[in-house]
Amino acid sequence: MSLVALIPARGGSKGLPGKNVRDFCGKPLIAWSIEQAFAAGASDVFVTTDSQEIASVSAAAGAGVVRRPAELAGDSAPSESALTHAVRATGIGDDVIVIFLQATSPVRRVADVERGVKLLRNDSFDSVFSANRIDDLTVWTKSPEKLEPIQIQPSVERLPRQYRMPILVENGSFYIFRAGALMTHQSRLHGRIGEVSTPIWSMNEIDDHEDWVTCEALMKKFLIEGAGAK
Repeated sequence: MSLVALIPARGGSKGLPGKNVRDFCGKPLIAWSIEQAFAAGASDVFVTTDSQEIASVSAAAGAGVVRRPAELAGDSAPSESALTHAVRATGIGDDVIVIFLQATSPVRRVADVERGVKLLRNDSFDSVFSANRIDDLTVWTKSPEKLEPIQIQPSVERLPRQYRMPILVENGSFYIFRAGALMTHQSRLHGRIGEVSTPIWSMNEIDDHEDWVTCEALMKKFLIEGAGAK
């Protein structure tokens, strides 16, 4: 195994119950990430889950299944706990490159995942994440006391987008790293970090019904119909 994919998928979604196995554009939601991982070159794909239904659907789609303990499947459990458990359970070697795909972000191009793997292999990055540029947005933080902009000052003349410092948002669709580094740092991002800028339409993830409808429309328009497949 030189390239492996890990896909965490809990069974206890509250925003949209059963979403990982619901029909999404003609197949179970989890199946899209499994197929994309194989298409990106993964020799093995493992779904880590606490749900028998997700396990059965994932196995039918060709994935191996790691049964996740209940204590690693709660709302407060970080993805890193599921990932490190899966690495131990499957015996993935330290030098193996791991693609961590978020099952609820199915609107992704395989070519973008492949670009991330190349960054890790060829450009000496230790970890890579998928991102979107949001240069034309002004981002603010909000506390009980006040609102504060991150990249501008309200009293200063605003520069046009092309003159602003590039701003990236981590969209959560995929992360890439070596298994040994994950176990050492207990973090998906570490060392020299690289990014793969993906199309803005690939930014959405599914948390509720509105997200589901939006992502289905985007999937059909940009990937199933082929307009953005490459």
